[in-house]
Amino acid sequence: MRAIIFAAVLLVAAYAAFPMPKMPKFEFPKAKAPAHKFEMPKMPKFEFPKKQVKTAKVEMPQIPKMPKFEFPKKQVETAKVEMPKIPKMPKFEFPKHKVQPQVSGMEIPKIPKAVMPWEMPPNADLPPINFSITNCGDPNTDFVVVKKAEVTTPMPIHEGDYITGSFDVSIVNDMKSISASVTIEKQMSETQWIKVPCLGKVGSCNYPDVCSLLSEIPADKCKAVLGQDCQCPIKARDIKMDNVKVGPVPKIPSMFSGNFRVTVNAMETSTQKRAACYVVTASVSA
Repeated sequence: MRAIIFAAVLLVAAYAAFPMPKMPKFEFPKAKAPAHKFEMPKMPKFEFPKKQVKTAKVEMPQIPKMPKFEFPKKQVETAKVEMPKIPKMPKFEFPKHKVQPQVSGMEIPKIPKAVMPWEMPPNADLPPINFSITNCGDPNTDFVVVKKAEVTTPMPIHEGDYITGSFDVSIVNDMKSISASVTIEKQMSETQWIKVPCLGKVGSCNYPDVCSLLSEIPADKCKAVLGQDCQCPIKARDIKMDNVKVGPVPKIPSMFSGNFRVTVNAMETSTQKRAACYVVTASVSA
């Protein structure tokens, strides 16, 4: 063991006494060798021949034309079949006289006709309403302005009565043609009014040509009230009459018995302006 240690010490001492010689530094040469240039050989240019090869012509065989087909002009006549005549049936007529059906010797009672609401008597014993007239338009622009209208005949009005009154009416402008809408309401209670429908030319109706209706009034009666015939145009003028009497009142149907409120809205159709609008109340008794 001591021998090994002693040998190692001698080896270290020898390396320290005699150092290893330095090796020379190796450097590559700075000049670079020229790279070898490789060139591709040029290929010869290829050109197609200018003269084209002619294709062979192939002739197709001609197809023969087919003959034109035509239907025969003369049509085949169909066989005629005669149908037997149907005898006429005798006309049936209902008997003109009414047959009253009977059951066990007793006659069937007739069903009473339905009564419309406005045909019924008032629900309560209403006193006759006084005559009144109220303007529902504009007296500053309307063609007809009622300044005064009074009826001295006591209410209700009866058949055969003469209606006496006074009125003062001003027709501001001429009226060539007139249309009117009339609404009639019947009073059934203190607060309930029922509209009366239009029955022919009476009731709540529209009158597109009032002039034709005026022409049916006798000329003497029109002159007594209007001072002219009842024909359009109606000229502008003032109409004032006191204690005038009109009548007698014709027969009044029972359905038109009671207190009534009538609204009249008239238009001057040539100018489409309102001619007048008034609400009249009166009492009538059949």
